[in-house]
This record gives sequence, C-alpha cells and structure tokens, in this order.
Amino acid sequence: MITSAQVKENNGGGLQIECYDALDNIVAVISGIEYADNANGVDDLRGIVDGTWEYRDASQWYDSGGNSQGDQIDGRELTAKDAMDDHDTTKIIAEYDGKAMHIYIDDMGRAGQKYFNCQRN
Repeated sequence: MITSAQVKENNGGGLQIECYDALDNIVAVISGIEYADNANGVDDLRGIVDGTWEYRDASQWYDSGGNSQGDQIDGRELTAKDAMDDHDTTKIIAEYDGKAMHIYIDDMGRAGQKYFNCQRN
C-alpha cells in the first residue's frame, strides 16, 4: 500500500514520482510525467497516496515486481528500485505523506513549474 510519494526532477527536465509504503520501502516509480497532458502535480500526488490517481497515457509504471513496458536490465524486467533516480543532480521537488504536502518551488526546473503550475520569483 502506498502511504507517501515524492516527485523528482532531473537535470534534463524528466519528472518521476516515487511511491513508498509505511516502512519507506519503494513500491512504485512512475516516470514520463513531463509528457502527460493535463497533469497536475498536487492532484497526482494526492491521488496516488489515497488510491484515486488516474493513470497518465504518457506514464510508465514500475512496481516492486517489474513493469509492463518490457524495459529490461541485464535480461530482467526493471523494478521500481531499478527505476529510482538518485543522481546527484536530481532534486525532490514535492512530497506528500497523506497529511502534509511540501512543494519546493526553488528546486524546480521548467518541467516541475509546469507540472505544479507555479513559477519561481
């Protein structure tokens, strides 16, 4: 069960949502969000954690057991752990734990600003 999620933005403008369980184990990674039409970061984060999120056509979903896109690494399906973006230039731009949402506007690039419909001053 997903209890928290965070949005990460990489240096190339790629956005992904990492989803965690109550023990902070990675449950799923959703990538390709930057390509989705009508995406809304606040609604997506809330929906993922409360179970009402509508899958985005542009999105790729990797769960703890694998994925349905056929992406592989070393001859096996990529899992959520494989798909996590922990590069040193990747930033967490938003987090939601089911109670509080934190949005880090100063860490956002253009893709993040568009996704959350906000701009830095």
